[in-house]
Amino acid sequence: MKALTLFFITLSLSSAACLGHGPHNEEVREAMEACHQELGTERPERGTRPSDEDRAKMEACLESKGFEKPERPSRRR
Repeated sequence: MKALTLFFITLSLSSAACLGHGPHNEEVREAMEACHQELGTERPERGTRPSDEDRAKMEACLESKGFEKPERPSRRR
């Protein structure tokens, strides 16, 4: 019974991590908010994308704070 409970706890925690919950994601959100304030930009509306210039500025700001853009997985054909 304990093993089954532990399994479900582990499953729920890993699911929460995949959904964007957890301490690392909170650190990234805080860094993004700080970058928006430093750059004088606003978070884009849902469904819209920032300009290439704003995206490049944000990436540089986040890198200066120690965050790197994750690599995109390669597509298999």
